[in-house]
Amino acid sequence: MQYALCEMPLIMLSFIAAGITIYFYDSKYEKYMELITLFIWVILLYRILYIRRIKYIITDQQILYQHGIITYTTDYLELYRVFDYQQARSPMQQLVGLKTIYIMVADRNTPVLEMIGIENKNNIITVIRDRVEYNKAIKRVYEIGNRY
Repeated sequence: MQYALCEMPLIMLSFIAAGITIYFYDSKYEKYMELITLFIWVILLYRILYIRRIKYIITDQQILYQHGIITYTTDYLELYRVFDYQQARSPMQQLVGLKTIYIMVADRNTPVLEMIGIENKNNIITVIRDRVEYNKAIKRVYEIGNRY
């Protein structure tokens, strides 16, 4: 569902291009429109494969963010480095019951982890917060003041 929300403009553009292709049937512009439509569908296919392969794994000490198609990358975010959370819901996400969670981490590679397409009924922030506090207590990490 999140894929459809993110790619709605490109999906609409592909349908418009397909309609124009049908309109220009047997004209000199038909091949160009077919190529444009094919190019848009290849982009959409790549993006759906990319979104389908995203995984968020929350362990006792880390958040693993796995993503990619050709090269599959895993980012390891230590929970004791998490310092803030944010939850957002666009109007379209509100209609379909999804949300995006932003986790701010004191990490150079991934300072903000964006978890998109999470079901609204999942209370992941509470789980992450409990694990963050537990890890900070074990590692004796204390935050003093604001970051900005």
